[in-house]
Order: sequence, then structure tokens, then C-alpha cells
Amino acid sequence: MILLLIGWLHLGLVVDTTPDLGTMRLKVDALSEESGCIRIAIYDEAEQLDDQGAEVLGRIIKVESLDDVDLSFEDIPFGEYGVAVYHDVNDNNRLDKSALGIPVEPYAFSNNPKVKWKAPKYKDIKFHFSKDQQEVNVVLKKWSEY
Repeated sequence: MILLLIGWLHLGLVVDTTPDLGTMRLKVDALSEESGCIRIAIYDEAEQLDDQGAEVLGRIIKVESLDDVDLSFEDIPFGEYGVAVYHDVNDNNRLDKSALGIPVEPYAFSNNPKVKWKAPKYKDIKFHFSKDQQEVNVVLKKWSEY
């Protein structure tokens, strides 16, 4: 067995165990106001979705125009992910809600599920990331637009 392993090493047949990595391009459409920031969270487990600050990647982008936001996350290991985005119009670090708990700021998720009366489940927003370059598009909507 050891001789076989030494033979493989000698022939350069060592198996590469590094994970496959790619670039995730996220495009956020439909900004409605030129204020605040876009808050992005990327999750790789269902439990993280319910735990603020548990995302594997996050980004905050200052809104300076109504142009679509287009950004890249590089060296992302291939796997399963879900993306949550909201437009923090007043830049107070939270998704504002009415007294009834209804979001008053625009929000979106990967796969663009229809989410009006409750937050989506991870299974609704997850997607398989498996390409060198993969684009994820989300469309911001206000609660009344769903």
C-alpha cells in the first residue's frame, strides 16, 4: 500500500482536495429611492436565515443613484447558498416595519419568491452555486407590490 502511494506521488497523481471556487455576481434591480444603503446577506445554512449576523458573507452598498447594483463576491466555494437583500432607505441598520410587522422598506431574496405574509424558508431561496462565474438576480419590492 505504501509503495503504491509513493508511486502515485512520484507520478504526480496526487488528488487535489482544494474546493472549487467561483465568482458570484449579484445584481440588485428596482431601487426606488436615492438614499440609504443596500444590505446584502449570503447564507449557506437554513439556521442562519433566522439569526441576524449569522450570514457567511455580507456587504453594505451606499445608494448614490437609482442604477441597478452589480457587485461580485470572489473565491466563493461551490455549494448551496441563499441571498437576502433589503434597501435600508433611512440607513438605520434594520428593515423597518409597521406596527403590524409589515416591512416598509424594499426587500428581495434569491429566486425572487413571493413573500408577503411571512419570511421565506431557506428552501425557497437556496440555489446551487457551481460555476466559475454565476449571476444571481434579485428584484427589490415593497410589501404592497407582492
